[in-house]
Amino acid sequence: MAESNNHQDDGINKIEKRLFSSRPLREPVRSELSQIGYDVKSGWVGDDRDIKTMKKEKDIQTPILRTLLIFSAIFFLSALGISAYFIWGGSNLVSSDNIDISLTGPVSVKGGEDFDLQVIIGNRNKIILNAAKLIVEYPEGGHPSGGTISRYTKDIGQIGESSVINEVVKSVLFGEENSEQDLNVTLEYRTEGSNATFVKTKTFKTFISSSPISLSMDLPEDTNSGKSMDLNVTLNSNSSDILKDVVLEMAYPSGFVFSSAVPPPSYGNNIWSLGDLLAQGKRSIHITGVLEGQDSEVKTFRVNAGTRNNIDENKISVLYGSSLKSLVVQKPYIGLGLAINGDRQTTDYIADSSQNITGDIEWVNNLPVKILDGQLSVKINGEVLDKNSISAGSGIYKSADGKIVWDKLNGNFPQSIEPGQTGRESFIFTFNPLISNQTNIIRHPTLDLEVDFTGTRFAEGNQSGSVVENVFSRKIKLSSDLQLTARTLYYVGPFKNTGPLPPTSDQETTYTVDWSIINSSNDLSGVIARATLPSYVRWIGAFSPNDEAVVYDPNSREIEWNIGDVLAGNGINSAARDMSFQVGFTPSVSQLKQYPVLISDVTVSGSDSYTGSENKSLTRAISIKLSTDPKISSDEDKPVK
Repeated sequence: MAESNNHQDDGINKIEKRLFSSRPLREPVRSELSQIGYDVKSGWVGDDRDIKTMKKEKDIQTPILRTLLIFSAIFFLSALGISAYFIWGGSNLVSSDNIDISLTGPVSVKGGEDFDLQVIIGNRNKIILNAAKLIVEYPEGGHPSGGTISRYTKDIGQIGESSVINEVVKSVLFGEENSEQDLNVTLEYRTEGSNATFVKTKTFKTFISSSPISLSMDLPEDTNSGKSMDLNVTLNSNSSDILKDVVLEMAYPSGFVFSSAVPPPSYGNNIWSLGDLLAQGKRSIHITGVLEGQDSEVKTFRVNAGTRNNIDENKISVLYGSSLKSLVVQKPYIGLGLAINGDRQTTDYIADSSQNITGDIEWVNNLPVKILDGQLSVKINGEVLDKNSISAGSGIYKSADGKIVWDKLNGNFPQSIEPGQTGRESFIFTFNPLISNQTNIIRHPTLDLEVDFTGTRFAEGNQSGSVVENVFSRKIKLSSDLQLTARTLYYVGPFKNTGPLPPTSDQETTYTVDWSIINSSNDLSGVIARATLPSYVRWIGAFSPNDEAVVYDPNSREIEWNIGDVLAGNGINSAARDMSFQVGFTPSVSQLKQYPVLISDVTVSGSDSYTGSENKSLTRAISIKLSTDPKISSDEDKPVK
């Protein structure tokens, strides 16, 4: 602030010095003003236009505004008049908003039962509705009473202005209980002077209060894993009409293996085509199977019933009803297992008739208490069983009922089995041959083995113990016995053979080799026979019948006969499949006094249609020995000379 005042004082002092200075003041240089001249009026001057001219210009603008105003008024009045005409003037235009459709029916209906759907149509338009048609479209499975298609149509004709039409449509609905059903009601109509078709639609909603079919399942509350179980399904009609083409479908839980059913399924193992079900009719299905599962595992069965759109379909399109039921898989009180030749699987065991069978029954007490008075048995049942071959081990074979039994009298079976205690019993048997001198064959040879353990659960005090039991079953399926017989011939057969007999060194003798197929019990497919020729035997190329599929490979020297399908009983109760071919043999001096091999071992194989396994057999090599030729003499049937 002090500094600012000092600057002001300095300025005043300078001016003061100049004013009182003795030197003369210097005149400042001044610039001259601009010399441009302007014509500025010195007084007011009036407008040169006269009053008439100004009035004329105003009159020109006024008609334009007036015209615009008149046109605006005309447009407004016209629009107002047209609107009034449309609203109050009785025009022939129609609005769907002036058509009322009222639908009245039950809130819920019984599946398969008739009900009334009341349709009231009101026309509030000022014109007549022409060619009116009422259409009711039903959900899948529904239809008008007495009909079969899911659409109802009725020609109403004309509906006058301010008129009301009342229609009652008798209907039937099908579906699962508590399912919502939508019926679409449509009015189609035309107006005078127009070819266009107009529609008004409204939806009626209702519920299925009860299914037209009631389903129930009867099955145990629990079952032992691996044990056969029964399931009964009952189907009752709640409808007063016939239910057409009823289909029932079972949904099995995982681990369930279907065994059989009465009546048998129509498709696969879970779909039954039951046909038409009469009013209040009833159907039952009995199903048998084996359920596998873990201890305490819950398994659920589901059954559905309904109809299908097409008789060729194998699935339900309209569901009438369903039912669910569960059971618990329990560990059996007595655990049982049956090993066949060391195989502990629960599936069928595949064997051939030449095998010896060793069965090992293994058991364990799964209860927390002792089991008393235990008895173990196995029943062996089947036509192919050689009963004379049965060895019961420490038990006893009772041929009258086909059982091997182990108890306190036979085999010293333990009579007090502690919790967790295990044991094993063994037995041995063989089969009867599938190919014998008889012409009868055993179709699909099978042995059923049923192991049964019974005992009494230990009870404290004076209470009596309950009986505990477990049954375990397995099947043995026998593969068909496939055999090929091979013969060396000279005089017999389709070919004329040449050369010395007995054969002589360095000279060729030709032979006929005959192969014949025999098959016992099951149909076979893809059967092929193979053999090789020794280096000293020549393939001539002739075979009979000549339509057989015979191929010779000169590199590997292998003969292959592609036989194809061979039916059960071929060569036993029907003619054997036979094929012959011709070969040449030129012996060397190293083969003197010998019967050299003419054809190597023959292997024949094919697929068994019953067991699903591959069948194989081996036929030993044949030599130049002609003992199978009925016309050969003893002097001719000698070794090489």
